[in-house]
Amino acid sequence: MSKRGLAILGIGLTVVLLAGCGSMSNHTKEDSSGMNQSETKTESEVQNEEMKTGEKELEESMENQGSNLLTPEKAYERMESGDPITIVDVRTEEEYNAGHIENAILIPNEEITDTKPELLPVMDAEILVYCRSGNRSGQATAKLEEMGYTNVKDFGGIMDWPYETVNTPWEDKQGDLSSFRSVTLDGQALDEIFFAQADLTMVNVWATFCGPCLSEMPELGELSAEYADQKVQIAGVVLDTLDSDGTISQEQILEARSLVEQTGANYTHMLPTTDLLNSGLDTIYTVPTTFFVDSNGSIVGESYLGSRSKAEWAQIIEELK
Repeated sequence: MSKRGLAILGIGLTVVLLAGCGSMSNHTKEDSSGMNQSETKTESEVQNEEMKTGEKELEESMENQGSNLLTPEKAYERMESGDPITIVDVRTEEEYNAGHIENAILIPNEEITDTKPELLPVMDAEILVYCRSGNRSGQATAKLEEMGYTNVKDFGGIMDWPYETVNTPWEDKQGDLSSFRSVTLDGQALDEIFFAQADLTMVNVWATFCGPCLSEMPELGELSAEYADQKVQIAGVVLDTLDSDGTISQEQILEARSLVEQTGANYTHMLPTTDLLNSGLDTIYTVPTTFFVDSNGSIVGESYLGSRSKAEWAQIIEELK
């Protein structure tokens, strides 16, 4: 039995014993005071209260001890928080296709070795891991932590998941803008569905060393906010987060985050994953380079080299949307 199972079993036994003692105490008081049964708590009510107390104490104990375990309820709360969360299913592809938690990415436990998975390039991302029963998720969490990931949580098995699941199959992507996988600066996985949520997406490829890139980013942030209700969105791709060895640089991620905050470019920024590079980004040698795509990921119009003013970009957007 896993450590999670032993912990829950221990709490369950404690709850039963406490509930029994509480029940005996209530009967004793009733006999001595003459109180009616309706004025005392039922055994079921006492047991429910004790169970809730036990669950709360377990969560508090985990937090106090810096544990990497989460209850399903706590994991769901994090998923619904609006914060950038990466959900990782470490079962097999067959198990994933039979039913999985929405927005989960598939990285089988057997494929997690001593090399960072490409879909987990951000070492400080908040990563929530699950499997079928809690065994493989524990193994995967330990391996990820050994590699240096700093915010990995194991919330056990899908067999204990009380919320909805989906059964969309895991698919290999084509490696173009209509079928790709990437990751944001915060480590959140995304794919071509990102483009589908808008009629027009402006993709601005930039680098942290590029002065013209940084000079136009404040106005791109303003445009992003102004066009948000018109089905137009802006996305950045930080090209120089990719090291010469093909891995994502954690130092460059931190630098890019700082620059995004400083410039107010508060829109989605993606990392140059293999899929994005194969879609044509590997032929970009000038930054900034900007192009536009429709909801299907098809390029609209031409590519633009160099920076533009806010008014110039607004005119181009109006012509394309």
